[in-house]
Amino acid sequence: MTRLAPIPLVLFFVLTGATREEPRGWRDIIPLHSTRADVERLLGPPPPPPEDGTRLYTPNPDIPLYFLEDEDVRIGYMTDSRAERRGCSAVPIDTVLWVAVTAKKPFPLAALGIDENRFETFDPSTPSGIGFKAYVDVIDGMYICTAGGEVRDYGYYGDATDRQVCPALNQDPKQFCQILVDFGHPPKKPAKPKSN
Repeated sequence: MTRLAPIPLVLFFVLTGATREEPRGWRDIIPLHSTRADVERLLGPPPPPPEDGTRLYTPNPDIPLYFLEDEDVRIGYMTDSRAERRGCSAVPIDTVLWVAVTAKKPFPLAALGIDENRFETFDPSTPSGIGFKAYVDVIDGMYICTAGGEVRDYGYYGDATDRQVCPALNQDPKQFCQILVDFGHPPKKPAKPKSN
């Protein structure tokens, strides 16, 4: 009698285990896989702030900001100080830790081509209930921040398997979309002088 049971079992493991999706990333920049050299090959060296004064910031070579036609992109790298602070010696220096993208023109969520069922949703705003909604996929390491139903920001922070090399990288991803809306406080009226 021949034994055919191992074939379906092998087929099951091939179909379920070996077909893991590639790690998510932005334009082939994949957190915890790509390096500073990969980023600069794709985007060039980080640009200085625009001279027209529209963006005032101090450039940080470890979190460069790229101004592209449709979006601004910030990329965080592993550094000596981060590795020491987080106890992440297993992650090589200059490895991309995260990619944060800010759309210059908001767009529909469907344009990202995601499976919304894979995401946890929550209201990231304080106060809540004012039109913000966030999505986090902790398995694939992606977050999306929306306002009024349109994507404003999104990013990637490495998939769950890759983050295992450094448990300190498993911080709460909801922080990427947290927003505090301050409607301002009316100025106090000056006290009326006392009349004698």
